[in-house]
Amino acid sequence: MWYVLLLAACVAGDQLLKWWVTAHLEMGQSAPLLPGVVQLTRLHNTGAAWSSFSGKTGLLAAVTLVLLAALLPRALAAGHVDLNRELQLHLSYQKDGAALAGAQVSIYRVAEMEETGALTATKEFGAFSVDIRGKNDEKWRELAATMEAAVLRDKMQPFAFGRTDVDGKLLFPQKGGSKLMPGLYLVRTDRLQQGGYWYDSAPFFVMLPEQDEKSNEWVYDVTANAKPEKTEIPSQPETAVRKALKVWQDAGHETLRPKSITVQLIRGDGVVWDTVTLSEQNNWRYTWEGLDASYRWTAAEVTPEGYRGTVMQEEITFVLTNTYSGTQPPETPDKPSEPGRLPQTGQFWWPVLALAAAGLACVAVGLLRRRGS
Repeated sequence: MWYVLLLAACVAGDQLLKWWVTAHLEMGQSAPLLPGVVQLTRLHNTGAAWSSFSGKTGLLAAVTLVLLAALLPRALAAGHVDLNRELQLHLSYQKDGAALAGAQVSIYRVAEMEETGALTATKEFGAFSVDIRGKNDEKWRELAATMEAAVLRDKMQPFAFGRTDVDGKLLFPQKGGSKLMPGLYLVRTDRLQQGGYWYDSAPFFVMLPEQDEKSNEWVYDVTANAKPEKTEIPSQPETAVRKALKVWQDAGHETLRPKSITVQLIRGDGVVWDTVTLSEQNNWRYTWEGLDASYRWTAAEVTPEGYRGTVMQEEITFVLTNTYSGTQPPETPDKPSEPGRLPQTGQFWWPVLALAAAGLACVAVGLLRRRGS
């Protein structure tokens, strides 16, 4: 709404200034606006900017209409999301060019999409920020890892799931499955054991539909590629070590920290294996030993009020970061990227229409004033 008010104020100010100059200054006469800094001089421009198209009003109007006819359809196409159009998600699961069949893939709808392309967190994921503004790939990875831990801990049901075929491909919606709805989806895979190796893929996000980087138009048939890591399975059963480290980002608000936090160690099949308390007494750290190495492990915490929590695994350490966010939990606004791609912008399309309308209005006013003179 403030875009419209700002635009209206600019147009009104422009017209008011021109009226004052016309009423108080003769042609070529000058008057100080800011003494010693800016002065106004009355000149007549019968064309566009810098007197281009001067004396060719008809040609100027024709060029303006041609440009509007070329730009408006594209702006409308990029701006509006067809919420009723069929969506498809093509997932590929490969490593070094080799297809990985039988990988269990689950997708979770973490945010709903509006017609404008704006995102709002779903009820299940309302505690997380899904705002696309200001997030880089690292922040999206942090958010995906944090959401995955919550999904496992809270045993959330996926929107849809399935297994990759012999070509390492998986299509959503599956035959007889639920229709995909516009929004932001978290994609996670279970550990795959195949040919003496484990394959693990980090969780990532997919936007349905997504915006094409070149045309800025919405694409309703989306392809995403998982990037699994390959680990050789040891010949003898091994144990694993995992660590938890609490990091506080709350400079100036240290006194608001809770005296302790609760951290849960979660096995890859969703079992909460252990619950520990971190505090100053253990230097906000903990180490688990003797874990079954055949499972993936993650950690989740009960985030204290007034903080935003994320978790990222660095080698064997789960770094749990709490960032101070004021007295209220983080807001839940607005595309992340497929792994390796930056989020896209261009969701605010309507200012194009407003500016175009203002441009046409100015042309019309200019023509009328010229005829009147």
